[in-house]
Amino acid sequence: MHILIEDEQRNIRGVDVGNDVDCVLIGSSPDGHVYLPDVRIADQHFRLRRRGNNTWWLECCEIPPDTPAEYTRLYVNAVEATDSIEVKHNDEIIVSRFRLRVFVDDAKSSAPRAA
Repeated sequence: MHILIEDEQRNIRGVDVGNDVDCVLIGSSPDGHVYLPDVRIADQHFRLRRRGNNTWWLECCEIPPDTPAEYTRLYVNAVEATDSIEVKHNDEIIVSRFRLRVFVDDAKSSAPRAA
């Protein structure tokens, strides 16, 4: 899987996820797999978890109360994600000012890399 991360319509980086990884942690903690530096994003905001052979699911993490992250919504293809949702090839995840494009199967089309 490859994740292209854009910040306000500007490519900032791409993250490759190896076949041996089953869970990708995404948040504002530099210790996670995908680091999104923004106070409106929790340290562990959401994760992408592999289920079965090659299906990936977005799972919301527990957000600490009384923090700016509590009010930050998460969207997959313009639909608010409040529970687990399957993420497919070329889906778009939006959180705060970040837009993440997920390329699950690089064989279907070449995933763009960071600019």
